[in-house]
Amino acid sequence: MSDRLQANQQLNVNQQLMAPNGKTHLVMQPDGNLVLYRNDTGAALWASRTWHKPVNRAVMQGDGNFVCYDPNGHAYWASGTAGHPGAHITLQDDGNLVIYDSNMTELWATNTVENWDPFTVDTGDVHLDTGEWMHTWASMSHSGLITGRSRVWCTIDLRGFHGSVIPMLLDGDQKVIWPPNPQVSKRGAWGVDGVWIGVHDITVPWTCQADPAILAQARTLGCYQYLDPHNKLLADLKIIGEIVAVAGPIIAAAAKIF
Repeated sequence: MSDRLQANQQLNVNQQLMAPNGKTHLVMQPDGNLVLYRNDTGAALWASRTWHKPVNRAVMQGDGNFVCYDPNGHAYWASGTAGHPGAHITLQDDGNLVIYDSNMTELWATNTVENWDPFTVDTGDVHLDTGEWMHTWASMSHSGLITGRSRVWCTIDLRGFHGSVIPMLLDGDQKVIWPPNPQVSKRGAWGVDGVWIGVHDITVPWTCQADPAILAQARTLGCYQYLDPHNKLLADLKIIGEIVAVAGPIIAAAAKIF
């Protein structure tokens, strides 16, 4: 199975191009749609949007145009790259379908470059509750060692909280295969105290070891972040108690003066 069409070659119904690394394929479907798929998830990355049309072939023409035709020669979709004789189309390892001219200048692309490293995760900033945020970065080595760091921060004065994270391995159907019981598993609970003014945040590095027996089934690394039940309000209000104890007599004395 080829990864490209040279000038004057075509895909007929049910024929396909396959990326050299086997991660994507382009197929001329019986429903008339030309579609680029991820092989691991089955997700469609790009399509000619010619479903339910009588299209039965996709032709890389000698003039450089890539065109979807019906049996009568009516065109339903085209790349718009005519005027470049000798151009070819190729499905690359990065998931991008590209038309190059004879000088290897890019003429057209599906712009479907994919990140094929499934064992890294960046959750982005996750808003857990009012003023309570987490952000986790993690990666897994081939031995199953997961290395991560989690940022925990709070944007509300006097308020703090604990946040926890569960690293998880998922199979091709996006089902959790490790840890075996995520409901009772957690990497750790990291808390930030409330502060009088400003934002309080910390970033904590952590590691854990996944079960080597399930690594062959794993396709994706994920991290679930959540609020731990234990809130932290100025170190459980101890600071407030100390402030009241010190400031109380001063305030009382000032009241007598006035």
